[in-house]
This record gives sequence, structure tokens and C-alpha cells, in this order.
Amino acid sequence: MAKNEEAVTRIIEAQADVIYGVLADYKNHHPNILPDIYFDGLEVLEGGFGAGTRMKVLAVIKGSKQTLEMGVEEPRPGRVLTETDLNGGMQTTFEVVPLGDDKSEVTITTAWPPARGFQALFNRFFLAGYVHRMLEAEMELLDDYVTRLDN
Repeated sequence: MAKNEEAVTRIIEAQADVIYGVLADYKNHHPNILPDIYFDGLEVLEGGFGAGTRMKVLAVIKGSKQTLEMGVEEPRPGRVLTETDLNGGMQTTFEVVPLGDDKSEVTITTAWPPARGFQALFNRFFLAGYVHRMLEAEMELLDDYVTRLDN
């Protein structure tokens, strides 16, 4: 079965290495792009920059809080970074493509395993829209944050 996923893509007026540096730095920068309405903290457990980082994230889903333990990998260092829920299989991928002239295309994709029964209905009618709004909010914060850093 295919995974369910939502993605958001945006052109950001900043250099790719600046954007990627923000995404990969879980101690200093990445917490600044997490929307408060969807996240209530990030704690680095191991590492802190790029591949090998392990962290706990407190996610807020429909008013309830859920602690996620995430592992970070860099399938294409400097371009693609993944965060994987070590207990649930959800994965968020950040891809940064330089476009020249201090512009980059950024795509954030979150994918989760398929479900059955009531959980499948919940995912279809609630989770997909919720994840999309969360990705839009995170992309907006990323755009604002890196634009200020890059100028």
C-alpha cells in the first residue's frame, strides 16, 4: 500500500545553503520555524546538526499533545534532510534546490503509513488537511526566518 502524504513547495529568496543550515540545525535554528499552534517544544537528545540527530518533539494535534521521538538523516547532504518518527513511521522530508540569483525552491513533504477502519477515515478527512496547514505554517516561518538571516 502507498503512503499518504502532503507537500508544500515555495520559492524562497535566500541561498540554498542558508536555508539548509536552518533546517539542519536543531539546536539553534530549526526550533524557530516550528509553528506554536502545532508544536510545543523540541528537545535535542543526541547530535544537533543534521544526520544522527535524535530529538523529542511535542506535537499538538487537535488540542492534545503527543511526544514524538524523531531521527534525522541526510540522504543528500546539503539538499535533502529527513525526520522520521522512530515509533510511528511518519516522515517529513525537506528538499532545497538552488535556483540561482539567491533563490531556492523548498519542498516540505510529510508522509505517514496507511491505516484501516476508523483511523483511515480520520486520516482521510482530518489528518491530511491538518498536516497541509501545518506544513504551510512551517514554510511561512521558514521563509520569514531565512530571509532575515540571509539579508
